[in-house]
Amino acid sequence: NKKEVNCRLFISKWHYFNKTLNLCQVENENIEEDGFIISNNRDLSVNGFSIPNNKNVKFIPENIVDKFPQLIAVQVFGCSVRSIGRKHFKELQHLILLNLARNEIVDIEEASFRDLLSLEHLQLSHNKIENLSAQIFDSLINLRFLYLESNSIKNLNSGVFNSLIQLDHINLNSNQIEKLNQHQFKNLVNVRNVSLTNNQLETIDSKLFSNCKQLEHVWLNENKIRSMKAETFDGLSKLKWLDMRANICVNDGYLLAEFETMRNDLRKNCSIVDESILKN
Repeated sequence: NKKEVNCRLFISKWHYFNKTLNLCQVENENIEEDGFIISNNRDLSVNGFSIPNNKNVKFIPENIVDKFPQLIAVQVFGCSVRSIGRKHFKELQHLILLNLARNEIVDIEEASFRDLLSLEHLQLSHNKIENLSAQIFDSLINLRFLYLESNSIKNLNSGVFNSLIQLDHINLNSNQIEKLNQHQFKNLVNVRNVSLTNNQLETIDSKLFSNCKQLEHVWLNENKIRSMKAETFDGLSKLKWLDMRANICVNDGYLLAEFETMRNDLRKNCSIVDESILKN
């Protein structure tokens, strides 16, 4: 027999949507093994589900979709969840926000997000993610905000972000990323903010941002950058801010009016190495 947990129904204001949601929230439950289910009756009026700040929750209940098929928001944060799979979010085609921050997630099944065609906001920060499969985000054609900061990502597949054509903001801060392929962001044609603070980057390919024509803010501070061409940001007419502080060859932040100074600094201080290693 499946073990059951109950969730409490109430109305909650969610600022992301600027409206109230009919929320069902799991409180003070221990879910320390797989196979738990929600005991509530099926309810088409519920559009939000939450399990907040409970370290005794290691698994996500299996039947959230069956009970609440009209969900637009799911939050399971501050818990001890270690893995997620497609069964947890299957057929949630109306879901807009998924917050799985501050868990212990290491494994993400490749098809986990396959049905989330309406998803705009994906929060995976402060977990233990090391690898992302090449197809993990393939269905997320409407995603606008992707948060992956404070994980253990070292290498990124060159095509992992290829489907994210509507992405506005990507945060990869505080990982262990050592290099980025020149095609890493080639399809991020609408991205405005790219944050890569506190990684292990040593060089930036001069073509990395070439297709990101909407780019406004880039954070590359607190890396180990020793090599970058002065023309790396040429052609990005909307760029307003570039943070290069606390790197090896440059230690400054540049506003739009200072971009010529930035180019001179890169030309003078950042020696160029063979970029072909980044294309492998």
